[in-house]
Amino acid sequence: PYRFIARMLGRDPVDGIWLALPATVKGLNRWASGRQTGSLRDYASSIGLGVVILIVILILVQIGA
Repeated sequence: PYRFIARMLGRDPVDGIWLALPATVKGLNRWASGRQTGSLRDYASSIGLGVVILIVILILVQIGA
């Protein structure tokens, strides 16, 4: 029974969560680094899209309140 319990607890799900966090950050960093093209047009359109999304969110929050 000791070996069985040791094998079950050897793969602790909490450890999996803590290992997933750095993997997620690395993936997001890889995605963000790929977006850095140096093109001013891409940066401006991204800012514009972000502003539109924020305005939509604010409108939806005001309607729901």
